[in-house]
Amino acid sequence: MKKVLLFSVFVLIFCLMTGCGERKMSDEEIQRKVDALYEKAMSELERGNLKSSEQYLLDILPLHDLLSEQNPYRLIVYFEGNQRIGFLKYHLQEYQGAVEYLEKAIAVNPEDFEHQIVESVRRQILENWIALASAYDKLGHKQNSDFYLGQAEKQILQLEKAEPEKDDNIYNIFIHYYVERGKISLNRDLYNDALRFFIKTLDYFHKQNEPHQPYLAGTYYYLSLTYEKLRNYDKTIEMAQKAVDISLTEKIFFRRAYLFLMQMYEKDLNYEDALSYSEKCLFKLDETSYNASYYKAVIYDEISRLALKSKQESIVREARKNAEYYRSIASPEASIMPYDLF
Repeated sequence: MKKVLLFSVFVLIFCLMTGCGERKMSDEEIQRKVDALYEKAMSELERGNLKSSEQYLLDILPLHDLLSEQNPYRLIVYFEGNQRIGFLKYHLQEYQGAVEYLEKAIAVNPEDFEHQIVESVRRQILENWIALASAYDKLGHKQNSDFYLGQAEKQILQLEKAEPEKDDNIYNIFIHYYVERGKISLNRDLYNDALRFFIKTLDYFHKQNEPHQPYLAGTYYYLSLTYEKLRNYDKTIEMAQKAVDISLTEKIFFRRAYLFLMQMYEKDLNYEDALSYSEKCLFKLDETSYNASYYKAVIYDEISRLALKSKQESIVREARKNAEYYRSIASPEASIMPYDLF
């Protein structure tokens, strides 16, 4: 009996160590699993569920170790997984986590990838340098931020000289670089530098066949912040309005730009234009707009606040009632807004 028991314990330990009874997945099966998880991650991202998207991406990374050493997909899974998690953590404002994953992504050697994607990997590493510069700046690590800005700048200048016939994808890299340079300069109180970089960003947007409208709106928003620091209030309001107007056309309301615009009107005691513009926003928000009920509640809250300041009691009462109604029917997932990620 004792021998049988000892043998059973030995078998159990052996199985725990070797995966006894488990069938090893083939590379093809692993790749299918990775693709399915990636599809789910992108689907959650489109819905604004960043944490759910992140979890699917985190589930992908360990699968890279299960792929055979000679499978070129193994390196792609490692690189793409770390890169995408890094960008996601950046948007979640988890900057320490962002730099950890992005540093892993840029540690790869582009020459180790299949020949046809080497150039694409180099370009993605350039985008990672830009993101790392911004993330390190957010963490207050100026030396690291400046290092990656320098790395990126050399590549950007080469690309600007070497690509006379540029397509929208190349312009997107330039836009990413210059808008982040602008944001870093703004964060460091270098307002004239920030203005120069944001205007350069706009130049590249205007060269594109199909500019990405949310990022264009974001650039106008950061221009409005910069003009406010430079005390050019007419330009501040103009740029903020452009940001909100683009978002309304895109059916995704830019809450931060709208609230900043209302602050500027209030600073100027211009309650009439503030309320008039808010009504215009409400008119343009319809059932096809992203989380329209949530945004309408935000706007009615602001109308109520501004009307109270300007002693318009009837507007206050009506706005509060409408805000409460739209808040009650808003999606519970409306806490993270797409434009809040820019």
